[in-house]
Amino acid sequence: MYSTEVKNLTSTILGQMAKALNIKVEEMKEIFGDVRQSMRMNYYPPCPQPEQVIGLTPHSDATGLTILLQVNDVEGLQIKKDGRWVTVKPVPDAIVVNIGDVLENESDTRWFCANDRTKGSVITRLSELKVGRNTNKVRPTLGHLDKAENDIGTNVDRRSDLNSCPSDSQNVEVKDSASKIMSTSGKPISDLTVFKYCLGGLNERALLLREMATSASDRELLEFAHQVALYSGCSHHRHQIRMARNLIAEGTKVWSSIARNNHLVHWESVMYEIEEPFINIARSSTRSLNKQDFELLRRLAGCQEYMAQENFEKMWCWLYPVALTLSKDSINALWNSGSPKWIEGFITKEEAEFSLQGPSGLQEPGTFVLRFPTSRSWPHPDSGTLIVTYVGSDCIIHHRLLTLDSLYSSGEEEMNAKSLQDMLLAEPELSRLARIIRSH
Repeated sequence: MYSTEVKNLTSTILGQMAKALNIKVEEMKEIFGDVRQSMRMNYYPPCPQPEQVIGLTPHSDATGLTILLQVNDVEGLQIKKDGRWVTVKPVPDAIVVNIGDVLENESDTRWFCANDRTKGSVITRLSELKVGRNTNKVRPTLGHLDKAENDIGTNVDRRSDLNSCPSDSQNVEVKDSASKIMSTSGKPISDLTVFKYCLGGLNERALLLREMATSASDRELLEFAHQVALYSGCSHHRHQIRMARNLIAEGTKVWSSIARNNHLVHWESVMYEIEEPFINIARSSTRSLNKQDFELLRRLAGCQEYMAQENFEKMWCWLYPVALTLSKDSINALWNSGSPKWIEGFITKEEAEFSLQGPSGLQEPGTFVLRFPTSRSWPHPDSGTLIVTYVGSDCIIHHRLLTLDSLYSSGEEEMNAKSLQDMLLAEPELSRLARIIRSH
């Protein structure tokens, strides 16, 4: 009964939001389907020094809506507003509704998803939340506005922060969380390990996966990927976890070949050595990397004339997921296409925007370019994903992630029944491919 009433409440709220956006209620219902839900109970034990502890680290909700019931009237939830954390005081017999990333995405940021966190308390606290959205689509869809991405040429130092952002395309899956997945050793995967991954930043996730890649079996990695997708509500983590072992192994092999026990390696030697593994992984039989591509890779690595292993790993964590994406048949056809050139190379957000500027202003609405975001490196859930940068009908440049989940599933044949080029041009906001103008 409670679940049904929350579902009805969610439908009512979404209907009112649709009216505020001047769109039909039916269109909002089509986006969110049957409003599938996930229920989570949070228990926060009393803490003697609550000012020293954060119950949940700052994050945005990977959902459409979050319906929160604070059970015992103890303050805990905080929302970031104007750069400050504001406590949301419990109201008796009332619920709190948080707007999630998915709804911000669908409203093109007219409904804003604020960051929230949970602070510690000297009193035991309980909360219950229900979240959900149905996203069963095979076609490529325009994902979240890429508001977190900055041009790498002007803000290299912030890349680690940007990589810690939640997935911009958050493909939410709701499953029965009552069943416990067992590892091949017969012991259940530690919830602490799963939660540590879900709540950790990019560096913490990478360290955890590097450790697991050397100790866990392939089966255990797959099980861990499933658990993370289940608890985080984002299936995109699966792909990053699944590639971990090969990414690390290939990277180690390439660096050993480049360095030959040297601490520093000249960049020109790196260029020569990384091209062949990239071509092999990407299955790029007719196309290699050009001078501009290598320059972007050097900037991603954060090195100058010489490269250290740390620089190489930064670059490799961006390059390997991109190469893996390019190896998929649908994307591979775009990469190897010579006329028209659907993906002209590795470009920055700034270069993409500049390419959409005509002599007298913006090019016509619907003009677009494809690129890989420079702010998304493994194990960010969106690393290796394509972005479409386009001129919207409002004559403003937009940046959207393409959610191509079926490329990483057994349903790739179904997607390939229609070429990705045709599927992109079938999108109402995309009509004409632009040519890239390089800034260097």
